[in-house]
Parts: sequence; C-alpha cells; structure tokens
Amino acid sequence: MNLFTFKYHSMKKSQFLILFIIIILFLVAGSIQAQRALGLVFDDAAYRQIETLQTYEGEKYNNIPLKVSFREQCPFPNDQGDISSCVGESCSVAYTIGKARMNKVFDRKQINRFKHSASYI
Repeated sequence: MNLFTFKYHSMKKSQFLILFIIIILFLVAGSIQAQRALGLVFDDAAYRQIETLQTYEGEKYNNIPLKVSFREQCPFPNDQGDISSCVGESCSVAYTIGKARMNKVFDRKQINRFKHSASYI
C-alpha cells in the first residue's frame, strides 16, 4: 500500500465517521423536539377533591354578577411553540384584554393587531 492509498482510505473513514455523527445528532435532536411538553394536564378527579371556600352571602351579594366573560375582547388563541412561554402568553393576553376594554374595542381582528408577543412581555 503506497502513501497515497493510505491517505485516501483514512480520509474516507474520517468523512464517514463525521457523517455518521451528524446523522446521529439530527436523530437525537428530532426525537427531543418531538417530545415537546404540552403544558398543563387537566386532572378533573384531583380538582374536584380540592377544598373550596364557603359561598359569600354578604350585603353586596346580589349586586355582583356570578359570571363575567371577556371573550368578546380576547385575542385569538396562539400556539406558544417551542419557547414554553405560558406565563408570558397569559400576561400578554391579560394586557390585551385590558387594553381592548379601555379603548372599547370589540373587533377581534383589531384586538389581535395590538396584542403583544409572549417574548415581548
């Protein structure tokens, strides 16, 4: 085996090894990304077992509405993706609802235009 043949074979082995390592890294990265956390998992049975406060029956009990909905002034739901920004997303939605109520805006498309991103918050 001459010197040229030896260098050629060793270079092929190193290229194969580098390619093999790159493929393994892509496979590992892909499997990690596929296992992305989806946030809160609801457990209705555990939730029902939580002790609750007594109902209020004071002086202003009948003046306070039992249900309030801000749905008309909510921006459209957003997928937080891989940045895991559930707190930032909820803060930006709360800020957007407050801004929409303050400006008396009910058009959801317009509300979405001034919604902050979770990364901004």
